[in-house]
Amino acid sequence: MFGNSISILYSALLSDQKALQIRDRNVANVNNPDYAVENPYTETLPGVGGVIVTDIKRASDEILHQQLLNTNTRYAGYEELKNLLGSVEPYFSETDSGGLLNINDSFFQSLQDFLREPTNEAAQNALYSAAERLVDAIHERYNVLQNTEEKILDQFEESVNQVNRLVEELGKLNKEIAREYAQNAPNGGDYKYLLDQRDKLLKELSQYVNISYKTDQIGRVEVSIYEPSSTASGFIKLVDYNGEYNTFGFVRNISSPLQSKVVDNNGIQWNISFFKSGQLGGYSEAISIFEEMKTKLDTYAGDLISNLSLAGLGNKNLFSGTGAGDIAVNFTTADLQNYDTSQAQTDSDTADNVWNLAKDDLQDLNAYYSDNLTDAQIKYETEGDIYSSLKDKYAQKVGVNLDEELAEIMKLQQHYQAVSKMIATSTKLLDYILNAVG
Repeated sequence: MFGNSISILYSALLSDQKALQIRDRNVANVNNPDYAVENPYTETLPGVGGVIVTDIKRASDEILHQQLLNTNTRYAGYEELKNLLGSVEPYFSETDSGGLLNINDSFFQSLQDFLREPTNEAAQNALYSAAERLVDAIHERYNVLQNTEEKILDQFEESVNQVNRLVEELGKLNKEIAREYAQNAPNGGDYKYLLDQRDKLLKELSQYVNISYKTDQIGRVEVSIYEPSSTASGFIKLVDYNGEYNTFGFVRNISSPLQSKVVDNNGIQWNISFFKSGQLGGYSEAISIFEEMKTKLDTYAGDLISNLSLAGLGNKNLFSGTGAGDIAVNFTTADLQNYDTSQAQTDSDTADNVWNLAKDDLQDLNAYYSDNLTDAQIKYETEGDIYSSLKDKYAQKVGVNLDEELAEIMKLQQHYQAVSKMIATSTKLLDYILNAVG
């Protein structure tokens, strides 16, 4: 009878030790945003009696967690887009005399000044200088867009490498979860700290791409990239429950950046435009916007090249080239010295028409850029507020409540001390009886 009683008390002691270990772990992680609180559950052993920790339940809310990850994805994507668009703002804002619209107006004003006094040498030199300045400004902006796109492709490739690293870690973690579950299931299943690592990897992965995930009964995760708004197939499988994972290569296309591709293990390719959210989506959207801005610059430069010719110079075009990338001044000061002054009024009317056309082109470019920058900033701030709210809500749901944990620890310590005293008393009583019988 005494042996059985001591055995029951000893099982209670071990149960308290295990519960205290879990509670201490909770307290140690009170400020860890990637930790979900764990609660030990005990059951009475059938037959012989006694208690044992049969399960360690980890707080979770997968629906809220998926919402948190999705918002994190959008937030990260708009942050990248906002920053990338903001990086070219000095070249596309019209807040000072260095803006392209002002440089364009200065050129056409110089052209009209020359046409009013074609024989004025100072006006001739000013027109040529203004034309060179305009060409340089167009080249600068076109090159800024092109160079920024190349840097974005570098960032895109680095992000793909980070995705590869994370899915590899998730695959390995799935296998580790399976091993730890097999070893610890009989002892209350104390392996769920690994699920904190899992969720941390998922959060980091969600910064790069929009992910959808499912968990099995032991906590392994199956992950896919999910882009429902993409014109391509909406899913790319990343990790399965068995720990198999899909990694990607990146094939860049400098001449046509939007045709750059992500390629998986099986050789399946996706244009980068597949990605609509996360950092990869931010990069893709930024390139799309910059490509359209280059097109609008080409339209502007093309109108200067094609439409601005002077009858007084024998209908000579003032600019040559095919677009913003190669536009060049197509006249010299010597040409201006030989100008036919009888054509001045005709050329003035032509200059006014092209001036208005050029203004419309640049206003269209500036409005397109400004609208996209403003939209990215608003969405970034909105998603940031939503993400902050969801993060707080999720932390309240699964995070550690220090007051509750300390209260539980005090109860466990008191119980542990009481059981220890009972074991000590029972042991002394058993020794007394044995000595008496002997």
